[in-house]
Amino acid sequence: MKYIITESKLENFITNYIEDLFSVDEINWANPRMYDPEEMESYEDPNLIEYYIGDYEEGDNFFFRWYGCDYFSSNAQSNCPLVVVEVEYERQLNLLFNNKWKEPFKDWFISSFNLPVKYVE
Repeated sequence: MKYIITESKLENFITNYIEDLFSVDEINWANPRMYDPEEMESYEDPNLIEYYIGDYEEGDNFFFRWYGCDYFSSNAQSNCPLVVVEVEYERQLNLLFNNKWKEPFKDWFISSFNLPVKYVE
């Protein structure tokens, strides 16, 4: 028996799955500390945000990272800003939805965290 599902229903299903997988209310975020050898000091990089659950210092369960365009050199800016999903979650989403999860994820991320995204990796 074949089932036909419209594209919008599939996108809604994927978005609902993403919302269940990554509960926004439980997600923490941080700008990691970077070291500038020229200035000999550390700073929080506003062009990188790490999203996780649990304790940041313990390295608990990271979900994804957002990279702003200023994080990259000028020749690598064509796909930014971008979100890189941790391999564990990327595999899970790919197994269920192939690459069809990336656009709904991008829309979910933009609406959940109010940050621009051009590309999901």
